[in-house]
Amino acid sequence: MIQTNSLEVVMAIWESSTGEANIALIRRILQLLSQISHWNIYYITKAEN
Repeated sequence: MIQTNSLEVVMAIWESSTGEANIALIRRILQLLSQISHWNIYYITKAEN
């Protein structure tokens, strides 16, 4: 389970997980996540973080 207070990051990873990522950092994150059989990423507020 991955939690972040950046909604933009959550959306970029979810959108790119089904297609081609344009940003090198997102590609690398997806490459690392591909080594894990099951993962979820969630947006949380700064107060919850």
